[in-house]
Amino acid sequence: MRIIAGSRNRLNLLSPEDNTTRPITDRIKETLFNLLRNDVEDAYVADLFCGTGSLGLEALSRGAKHAIMIDQDRSAFALLGKNIEKCRFEAETLLLQVNSFKYKLPYFPDAEPETLTPQQMMRTLVFVDPPYKFCENPTTDSVIGTLLADIALHMDPNGLVVVRHEKRNALLDRYGNMQVRNRKIYGKMALTFMMPDTDG
Repeated sequence: MRIIAGSRNRLNLLSPEDNTTRPITDRIKETLFNLLRNDVEDAYVADLFCGTGSLGLEALSRGAKHAIMIDQDRSAFALLGKNIEKCRFEAETLLLQVNSFKYKLPYFPDAEPETLTPQQMMRTLVFVDPPYKFCENPTTDSVIGTLLADIALHMDPNGLVVVRHEKRNALLDRYGNMQVRNRKIYGKMALTFMMPDTDG
């Protein structure tokens, strides 16, 4: 697992020795960021269920301004911190060891909303990569459906959300004001691209 391109090009990342996380392959990650080539530079990123940080760190390497990295797994979180240090992105990241389903945007603890800048309140690029089991029944009132609807309320109206899930568990076209813009299939895995519906 490594950084594919940008300022930290070819830097190897630490990865877990067991299968507690599902790191995205370099091939799929490169394909994803080729699709996101106009959405990464200067982006404010939220990497939910980030594992060891592969997606958020790739975004920072390619010019994103800031990334909030969120995961509750203790072993993955320890590796995440080491990967951030290895990439020298300490100043550009905020780490939160919490459950992304329970911790609401804007992901800035102990801060009153009125004290935050629009850039801090809003995320322009959000990666949602939960354990596959949480997308097995992606109804509007499921945990993934509720999370996506909540994200739509707290992100830049022109922002983009990328959800990784199994192909057989297709997401609905809409969750609250969050709606699907594109879908890509890679073997048994799918990437669903969503945006807030400002007219919804």
